[in-house]
Amino acid sequence: MAIKIKKKIAGDFIYTFSALLLVNIVLQIVIYPLINKHYSSSTLGDIVYYSGIIYTISASVGGAISNQKLLLRRKYEKTNGDFNIIVLAVSAIIFVSLLSVSFFSNLGVVDAILYGASGSLVFLRYFAEVEFRLTQYFKGYLYYYILVSIGYLLGFLLYRVTGLWYFIFIVGEAMALIYVLVKGNIFKPEELTGDLKKIIKLVVILTASYLLGAFAVRYYKIFIKLYMGGTAVTVYYVGSFFGKSLDLVITPITTLMVSYLTTKKGEEIKYSLKKMIGISALVGVILYVAFIVATPIYCHILYPNIYSDVMSINYIVNIAQSFSVISSILIVFILVKYGTKSHFAVQLAFVIVYTLASSLLSIRFGLVGFAIGASIGFAFKTLMVLVVAIRKEKQNA
Repeated sequence: MAIKIKKKIAGDFIYTFSALLLVNIVLQIVIYPLINKHYSSSTLGDIVYYSGIIYTISASVGGAISNQKLLLRRKYEKTNGDFNIIVLAVSAIIFVSLLSVSFFSNLGVVDAILYGASGSLVFLRYFAEVEFRLTQYFKGYLYYYILVSIGYLLGFLLYRVTGLWYFIFIVGEAMALIYVLVKGNIFKPEELTGDLKKIIKLVVILTASYLLGAFAVRYYKIFIKLYMGGTAVTVYYVGSFFGKSLDLVITPITTLMVSYLTTKKGEEIKYSLKKMIGISALVGVILYVAFIVATPIYCHILYPNIYSDVMSINYIVNIAQSFSVISSILIVFILVKYGTKSHFAVQLAFVIVYTLASSLLSIRFGLVGFAIGASIGFAFKTLMVLVVAIRKEKQNA
């Protein structure tokens, strides 16, 4: 039975990894470099900044609510009724929130509406992934992201015609959601469980935890844009490209882990804390070497105009990215095994250290200082995850 489960997980991992790798290639190796080429690095920096706000809010909230639905499935057979209410309310809140951001940024009425719509659709796309996690039909997950990728490319063409970059996301997310609405069951009406208030409370706690983590991961886009300008955002983005791309892939893949560990069969999946620490350390070293070797090649080919600036932070910024990948994997076990309170505590401590260190050091050392602070923050998060896990293991021994 254990061998069968491992084979199933391996196959699903391939589907999931392929899906997310595809969408990141389309967005970050095709679309973003084209924007840099046809417009400017400053324009790309602005898009990365505004889309960063969307992903900080929409993707993290969508992922949190998706995971909470998975965590509750052992207790409730049906929760569509409760979650449909929550999802509708959150979609409206995100739309209004992004409208406010648009108006404060003087984007204009049309831009504001399209920006709000982009954020709501990104949220819905991240939540709707739970359709495939609940059924463990990850071939459908691959189809889902193929549609997102095609939609991004079509949206980019609309952007070239209209000058409105929001269409990149609107078209991509909409195509995926139509697929779920037609083929899936996640949005089909069901009766309420009777525990709507309790479910909302759990959703709020996990959402707060995810928002903290997402804010920290994307903090560079906001802070650097405000204090150093759009070009500096592009430099940091390119310098950390491989780590952040892998992190964007790993974050949803860890939700694949949640989808198995929250089932009754998940009890058959054994894992050792010592093995996880050893494997994570080895992976971190391998990734760091790969990042610092690949970044100059990637930058020289696609971003030659900022090559020297990127090289000035290459060795430091990829330390942060390596620790980011390790902590993203390990913290999943904190969530599933030790609950949302421990998960929230780690995230809160991490955000405080990360934002303080990166902000203060950037005042003295500029972009290099920000990279040093980020490395300190992600290393601290990794240490916190290990401390919590070891302490909990000793208490349960």
